[in-house]
Amino acid sequence: MQQGKYQLMGKYEFSIPEEDTIVHIKVDCPSDRYLLDFMRVKIVDRSPTPHSKRTETNKVTLINHLNLSNLRLPPNDGAGYFLIIEGVMPYNTSDGQLTIDTLCNKEGFSLQEVVQCEPVEYVDAYAPTKYGVIFKEKLVVSPTDHTSATFNIKMLKGGQEFDLVEGLSPKYFRVDILDNGKPIYSMTGYNQVTISHFMFRCNQGLPDQAEGEEEVKHNYVIQALFDLHEWPQGKVQDEESTEITWQIKVYSSETVAIIKDTDKEDKEKELKAQWETDEPGRAEKAKLSRQKFLLKKKQKAGEQ
Repeated sequence: MQQGKYQLMGKYEFSIPEEDTIVHIKVDCPSDRYLLDFMRVKIVDRSPTPHSKRTETNKVTLINHLNLSNLRLPPNDGAGYFLIIEGVMPYNTSDGQLTIDTLCNKEGFSLQEVVQCEPVEYVDAYAPTKYGVIFKEKLVVSPTDHTSATFNIKMLKGGQEFDLVEGLSPKYFRVDILDNGKPIYSMTGYNQVTISHFMFRCNQGLPDQAEGEEEVKHNYVIQALFDLHEWPQGKVQDEESTEITWQIKVYSSETVAIIKDTDKEDKEKELKAQWETDEPGRAEKAKLSRQKFLLKKKQKAGEQ
């Protein structure tokens, strides 16, 4: 494990059998206990809520130590919980082994490990725009199984993390996950953002359209944007904004693919193709008309 890199150490499912259940959980790293100071635990309540009934992001509890004593959680109608262990190592270290001891006053309590796919990384260059868009990518998930995922998004300059670049001030940015064009989750941070848990719903058996709050097929997109109020120069190409790249590291229970979101361009191409079908030569006429308008605008500016 590399120094300063986010690591997902483990993810486990569990449920609370009864109302008066008391649980003790102790996480240990026998090979190097010093590393425990650089790990943390998050508990995700999977019960649905009116505002976040499908993403499982509404009730996340952060615990900055690994000895959880007298843990009392409601049964939440059997929806269950996730236990997430994550951290950032203070130095390079070989992969070690975590041990987790549990003690419960009720029978039937156990931690079930969520088997993860091999982590994957996506890296690309940042091209300054007037909106400060860092990236906008489609998320392709399993069509038949719900997919739990963890994302670590960080910014780099010249191959170095922003934190390590001398003289570079921290940069504030926001990460959004959209479904069918509507933001359903957002998180902000300086230089990097970690989404410890997000549940992507599969599309199997869902209609394309529905009335009211009925669930429809999902079309997920992830995007990130710099806060241009804090960094106005982020929208122009200069010395500070050059050689910036973004990196997404994905841990997931099923394969998650990230591909360039070209929906807007595809729709424009479809519209132009339809124009040509309905009125041959219309697209070329529109192009010439636009060029003529821009020429007149330049001539007018020159006269003034």
